[in-house]
Amino acid sequence: MGQVHAAADRALERRLRRRVSSAARRRGFSFTEALFAVMILGIGGVMVAAIFPVAIRQTQSNFEDSKAASIARSAVNLLQASVDGAEVPAENGVLRPVRDASPELWHRVKGQLIAASDPRFAWTALIRRDDNATTAQVFLFILRSRNRPVYDPRTDLEHFPDANDDTNPATLEPRLVSVEVTSGSPGLVRFRGEEEQFSAAAEGSYVVICNDQETGAANGSIYRLGNESDAASNTWQIASPGIVPENLTSATAALVGRAYANPADPSRGYEGLAQDVAVYTSFIKVN
Repeated sequence: MGQVHAAADRALERRLRRRVSSAARRRGFSFTEALFAVMILGIGGVMVAAIFPVAIRQTQSNFEDSKAASIARSAVNLLQASVDGAEVPAENGVLRPVRDASPELWHRVKGQLIAASDPRFAWTALIRRDDNATTAQVFLFILRSRNRPVYDPRTDLEHFPDANDDTNPATLEPRLVSVEVTSGSPGLVRFRGEEEQFSAAAEGSYVVICNDQETGAANGSIYRLGNESDAASNTWQIASPGIVPENLTSATAALVGRAYANPADPSRGYEGLAQDVAVYTSFIKVN
């Protein structure tokens, strides 16, 4: 009887030993399994990390678009409230910076170009009035300071080194440039004349045709610059809209683009990204 019990005990001991041995073998992973798991985790981590910059850019773009729309509405209301009694001459559809077209209106709104609630943003404008029209069309450049934390009214609204010298427009003034526009896919904008006049151009800048020097049909056309296709000839691709209405050989256009490296010393040139966020157009009643 004792021998039977001893045999049973040995058999039970062998079964337990096999179970423990099998569990011990299953407890860890092989090097290949661990390496494969790390590779999967690494790929997943890279994919997740790649999402964040895109999401940040999209959030920033949405914020700027929303801010720009709000500033544009306020600017139109301000121009409408300020235009009463100010002369806005009719020039048969030719666009001009507000400062040039109506100095009185410009001085009324100049101090409010920088957004009081968020001085990182500002606006500036072009205006045109057709002959005998009771309304004027305004084109609003909504801008954001890219190379400094905020805009400064002491420097970004004034001319330097001489306040009475129009050679160097203020940071928040459109500069008039000569352009050649070529239709195609994509269309092209080539800047002409002295480089100092158009060196503020950068990807994302808006170009608004002020005077096409032809029929006037292209006046008010708005193009956004894409990549610089040929630096030697100062030629840029048109990012939007993609369709150019007609070829222009020597048009006058308005450009804001990059800001001065030092607004109090324009001779140092421009730096940073294009200030342009958006361009809006609307109408105001005039006398």
